[in-house]
Amino acid sequence: MTTNETKSGTLYVRNATGAIITDASGNGVQIVQQSGTTHTLSPLGSVTTFRCTPILELSNSVIVLSDATLNLGTETLRLAQVSCATSAVKTHAAFTGSAAFTRSGAIQTTTATATTIATLAVADNAGIWIEVNATGRDTASATRAWITRTALYQRQAAGAPVAVGTTAGTSILGGAWGAVSFAVSGNNVLVQVTGAAATTINWAAAIRSQTTSGNT
Repeated sequence: MTTNETKSGTLYVRNATGAIITDASGNGVQIVQQSGTTHTLSPLGSVTTFRCTPILELSNSVIVLSDATLNLGTETLRLAQVSCATSAVKTHAAFTGSAAFTRSGAIQTTTATATTIATLAVADNAGIWIEVNATGRDTASATRAWITRTALYQRQAAGAPVAVGTTAGTSILGGAWGAVSFAVSGNNVLVQVTGAAATTINWAAAIRSQTTSGNT
């Protein structure tokens, strides 16, 4: 250990280049000041999940930015704004592997080909309900689109995801383009959007899903 390093139980805390908290294997988190009062939290080692303490109270303007899954579990999180690519919340104790997810996606299209805006991994022996709300903007005109669509997929016995069914959805289209569809690739369900040929369209989507898995 260096002079900037302390040990508490199995955790090591180093402050030379920002607060770094790891175990003996180097798995943990790093908190770095970016500018002013802005800090980033980054996973170290094989960490893929951040779990909040039972009660986390921070100022109203705190934004949490993370590439890892934000796992709220059954704890209370007191934040006015939480911003991350994917958040998972499980508020019940049943069915291991089940959770509700909210994620966002964005893509730019220039053709009338279905393009993936989000990829959802489907666990084995699970069912997953997916709801998509996508908006598109033609960057060269006032044409806009809003499309919502839902689907139910299931995966069983190490097979690929299979569509149980999808809804026709609802669309508000300002032009002759705009669609949301689903496809399968490996063990994933792909959420896709379709624009128009020779047209630059910016897409953003909010995707909610609920997985039911496990046997207990």
